[in-house]
Amino acid sequence: MRHSTVMRKTILNIVGLLVVGFVVGAAPKGPATRSGVTRGAGQQGAEAKGNAAVNKAVGVLVKEFQTHLKDPVNEIRKESDYFVREPDGDVTQEAILAGLEKRQNGDLRVDGYVKWQLLSGVKGKFDAKLAQRAQGVYQRAPQAVIRPGTDEVEKRSLQQMLPNRVESAEVADEYNREWNEKVFRAAQANGPILKYRNELFGKLPPSVAMFRLGLQDAYARVMNGYAADLFVEEIEKEIRDWSREGKPAELVDLADLLGGLQREMTGKNPRSAEYLTQVHFNAKENKLSWEKGRANFAKEKDLEDLASYLRNRAQAAAAAGDRRTK
Repeated sequence: MRHSTVMRKTILNIVGLLVVGFVVGAAPKGPATRSGVTRGAGQQGAEAKGNAAVNKAVGVLVKEFQTHLKDPVNEIRKESDYFVREPDGDVTQEAILAGLEKRQNGDLRVDGYVKWQLLSGVKGKFDAKLAQRAQGVYQRAPQAVIRPGTDEVEKRSLQQMLPNRVESAEVADEYNREWNEKVFRAAQANGPILKYRNELFGKLPPSVAMFRLGLQDAYARVMNGYAADLFVEEIEKEIRDWSREGKPAELVDLADLLGGLQREMTGKNPRSAEYLTQVHFNAKENKLSWEKGRANFAKEKDLEDLASYLRNRAQAAAAAGDRRTK
């Protein structure tokens, strides 16, 4: 690796900031039934109806996506809208969370699609009392499978398999047809997983822990070879909206984290993973070589501006607090 020892320590510190201080606190707490609290028959009945509504939806959605997998001509939903189209007054946020906490299918594509649709039953955000539990679900949600051509061992193998000399660009075309199909199938497999993660993040009540989770998610995506810039833009919007009520220490904490990510994940030499994109034919030397790409984490200026904005708000909030105590 080209990074110096100091650079590696900086990177580890950033990753630590994404995780430390939140992982333990975000461990999901079960609903009241798991702590042995006795409930009335009415509450038990409501829970049973909510779970039944979710189970019914799961059955429909599993069949829906499996039918699509067998024959892609059968269209699937473009938006998370199952409970919008099929409203059910019995469904509750608790029942939806219970559905998200279970593996709904052994195929992660099916599982992700089902859970993405279940979230249509949550209007706005999860209730604050369910925030920790929802964060735990998000933390355990499957990550996107690594992009083909990103793993270092795989890259070396792909580079070594190219012949030393070829006579025409047709050879490169043959490689690229097969390679593009592989990349396309990986993107298809990850589609439901990323849609589910995006939707779930948008349902989490805003907090420092929630933002850390989102940035950790974005970091993981980029290191697996997938762009996270649009997702980070959503995180930035959430942070700006929340910042009006954030405490000075929280604002500074996030500003430091964003500043570190801006330095390491953007600019001319970002930390993001490099991957192979396609085979290139050099007509002068009759040689083949792999072209390379890199996933984009975020716009450098956006992260810098947001970090500065948070520090200014922290100073203003601290000054306001000092005036109130005098």
